[in-house]
Amino acid sequence: MKTFNRIMFSLYIIVIILHIINYVVRKQDLTTSILGITTMILLALSLIISEKRRNKN
Repeated sequence: MKTFNRIMFSLYIIVIILHIINYVVRKQDLTTSILGITTMILLALSLIISEKRRNKN
């Protein structure tokens, strides 16, 4: 289960990086880019928090 969470977390990081690259290259609509990045960061943070909770139990 831990390896799965690690893979998911790395995928989130890759997606965030891709969002940034996409914005820089295409000069995409800033609001959508920021929205996508923030949602990914929130998902990653929730994943970290759930992982820490699981480690305590």
